[in-house]
Amino acid sequence: MKRALLSVYDKRGVVDFARGLVDLGFEILSSGGTARALREAGIRVRTVEEITGFPEILDGRVKTLHPKIHGGILARRDLESHLAEAEKHSIPLLDLVAVNLYPFKDVISKPGATLEEALENIDIGGPALIRAAAKNFPHVLVVVDPDDYEGVLELLRRGEVGIEERRRLAWKAFLHVSFYDAVIAEYLRSEGEIFPPYLSIPLERRLLLRYGENPHQRGALYRFGFPSPQDLLSVTEAEQLWGKELSYNNILDSDAAWRIVNEFEDPAAVIVKHNNPCGLALREDPKEAFLRAFEGDPISAFGGIIAFNRPLSKEAAAEISRHFFEVVIAPDFEEGALEILRGKSDLRILKMPKPRSPRDLLPPFEIRSAGRVVAVGTTSVRTLETVARTGGLREAAGETDIFIYPGFEFRVTGALLTNFHLPRSSLLLLVSAFAGRELILDAYRHAVEAGYRFYSYGDCMLI
Repeated sequence: MKRALLSVYDKRGVVDFARGLVDLGFEILSSGGTARALREAGIRVRTVEEITGFPEILDGRVKTLHPKIHGGILARRDLESHLAEAEKHSIPLLDLVAVNLYPFKDVISKPGATLEEALENIDIGGPALIRAAAKNFPHVLVVVDPDDYEGVLELLRRGEVGIEERRRLAWKAFLHVSFYDAVIAEYLRSEGEIFPPYLSIPLERRLLLRYGENPHQRGALYRFGFPSPQDLLSVTEAEQLWGKELSYNNILDSDAAWRIVNEFEDPAAVIVKHNNPCGLALREDPKEAFLRAFEGDPISAFGGIIAFNRPLSKEAAAEISRHFFEVVIAPDFEEGALEILRGKSDLRILKMPKPRSPRDLLPPFEIRSAGRVVAVGTTSVRTLETVARTGGLREAAGETDIFIYPGFEFRVTGALLTNFHLPRSSLLLLVSAFAGRELILDAYRHAVEAGYRFYSYGDCMLI
């Protein structure tokens, strides 16, 4: 007789799955809440205790961790010695294991979740069962995703589950466990452990994109699996009021635009193209802010991303509609603005909650690939005001107002000086390391003509 062990926290579809297995001649083994749910549905179940001869102990912490369970999973059917040992110790062979794990991520996502609650929701027996079945996948089916139940039943009805499908299910099983463990590790990591010797990043696929950076490439969007209040501030969680789904480049450019514009407390507008700002202006009136930002580089602005840190007015919407842009982002839209923007069929309109601080928009760390290695760095908002305090520049600048400027995080360079419209009394940090020589000279010439003052600081110039 074939046997299946079912022990799931997520009980979606498990009753129908068990019925299908029974119809195929399987004996069902189960424990705890899963056994109760199946019995209440009228399905005959043998409990784990009946097999092991040992009760659940320690408030259910130990149920399936027993040789008669793991021996029945790990025994190789192609080795006579394994089969003989199983028979000698009265270990029933298990042919299918369907397990999913305690909702650790959901528990720690709840406001006020305690360490004790988190620890109680770290599954021990479940991962052990999954790993054992996945290791022995040529002989044991392992199912961790309820969406696979019907497909597995259909293959069993046809008489055989091929080795490639068994391997695919084992791959999903190890992914399931490794993601689970990575979330736990991240939760337990102390703030002082910035660069651990091993880095497992729990990433959860949110959606498949139409294509990658270019149309001939593929792309997908993943988000960090450990919860954070900042999740709601990501552009991927924005309320999309109009337009088709965001593309790979839309997501990167929209994120850059939203992070830049929210560096400023004063009303601002920014235009981003290819992850770099090509125009930025500080003006009370959104229409004026947009026009000034657009004047910075009208050619590069074509097909770009516009972000505002104040509600978008009807007048600003009218000016935007005269040009081609991919995305418009704002914390809100005044009456009449949306109707105008929806006249642009290729435009995407995003409504985003305004963050309390620019720091709320920072990822936990930045990751850059370099061949087969990755560079991992911390993130921060290092403002010009901080540089001035630490570098003694306040004295050189006198009483000049200092504006927060995101040059460090977004590679805004000295070459882009012509693209920014700030009050002349402001002190602006320009990071020249990313700019070409001729472009920097152009920036200098423009600044001199505009009457700005210069101060030098390391590889930067202050204007």
